[in-house]
Amino acid sequence: MQHYFKAEPQDYESFVPLFIGQKSPRIGIARTMWNSTIVDEIVNECIKKLNHYDHSNIHVVTVAGSYELPYVCQKIFIEGNCDVVIAIGCLIQGETAHMDIVANSVATSLQQISLQCGKAIIFGVTTCATVQQAIERIPLGQSYAMTALVASTTQEQQYLQTKIQNSLQIMKGCLDKRPVICFNGGKDCSVLLQLLSMITDIRDFPVLFLDAGPDEEFEEVRDAIHRITDHYELKNLHRVSLPSTSQEDLKSIVKTICSEHKYQTIFMGRRSIDSEGKTTAVSNWTGSVQQIDPIFNWSHSQVWHFILRKKIPYCSLYKNGYTSLGYRTNTKPNPHLMDSKPAWYLTDDRLERAGRF
Repeated sequence: MQHYFKAEPQDYESFVPLFIGQKSPRIGIARTMWNSTIVDEIVNECIKKLNHYDHSNIHVVTVAGSYELPYVCQKIFIEGNCDVVIAIGCLIQGETAHMDIVANSVATSLQQISLQCGKAIIFGVTTCATVQQAIERIPLGQSYAMTALVASTTQEQQYLQTKIQNSLQIMKGCLDKRPVICFNGGKDCSVLLQLLSMITDIRDFPVLFLDAGPDEEFEEVRDAIHRITDHYELKNLHRVSLPSTSQEDLKSIVKTICSEHKYQTIFMGRRSIDSEGKTTAVSNWTGSVQQIDPIFNWSHSQVWHFILRKKIPYCSLYKNGYTSLGYRTNTKPNPHLMDSKPAWYLTDDRLERAGRF
């Protein structure tokens, strides 16, 4: 059997975030009854690959033949059922030019519908000279699935780009207000460092490292802090030893340090999911010092999209089922990630803190 494009690149860490989003994309499969023995197998391969990435929001519609695919794809988009549609059929050459006529008509019509609706249609209609060629192309169903997942993220990427620009604007507006950045080795603070590096030289930027001590802090977190420090060549560090894990002790110590060094603004990686009822990215957390949360409105999936695409160093615990890091005594792997998959496989942002207790 001939070998075709392998749908999953070995470097999955840089590829997976292309199609993780705030919610699982709604993927439609428009398939034909004609040559059903082949089409059934292609559809099975497609769904198997989608399920591999925990995408079960799949809408399957069956039509008689390939010529009807454009109509049903357009109908799916008009009804608002799907973000992207995979059109799957199988045409096998006969004694006349019928296959060529149908294939050209279907391809042209699907392209027009895709452009009119502003949504992607994945062309999965195989055109083969023999039945054996059609059988050999069954594995392409997995490629169609991967292409659909990537295509479905175009709008999500635009949302993220808008949030990046908003966060950068917030941080730029504070650079003249004696800012300091708070860092604890977690993913959100790592995003802050990267954003800050995009608008200023952060090698001498003041950084507060919050250290809970070896009894409370994960060894993997301490290792991540060292790697991230080296990555950004950070030199102006204030290591803060916390007497306990209470928020009151944290606030008291940070307030003292800010007062001693006359810091007026503190950047923190707080997001809305752990905002304790707050609804704004700006607050006077420590009296005269203003707390700024540049990624307050970012989702879990957007955080990981940014980290992996920018190749930002992160704590290795996130590869082993942890989605939110606290301390040894209050953190465990997220029970909603099967087989302790990496954090970016979490498709429901509301479950991000399910491993905290």
